[in-house]
Amino acid sequence: MASGPIAEKTCAGCGGALVAGSLATKDSYYQVAAAQWLEGVPEKSIWSGLKTGGRLLLPVASYCCQSCGRLELYAEPPEDV
Repeated sequence: MASGPIAEKTCAGCGGALVAGSLATKDSYYQVAAAQWLEGVPEKSIWSGLKTGGRLLLPVASYCCQSCGRLELYAEPPEDV
C-alpha cells in the first residue's frame, strides 16, 4: 500500500487529510503480516489460531488522519466483484 495523502478520503472526525498505511500483526512464526478482516464470530483453532474455513477474508486498508491521529479501517472488496 502506497503512503501519502489520499485525496478522496477525509477524516470522519475532523475532516483532515488521511494518509494510507498498514495495520500490521505477527503470525504464528512471528513474521510481520498485514491484518485481514474475517467474516463472522471468531472461533479458536488449536492449529492456526482462528478457524477460517469457508469464511470471507478481506485485506484491511488503513488510514491515519494527519490532523487528529484518528485511524480509519476499511475492508477492501474482492477484485472479482
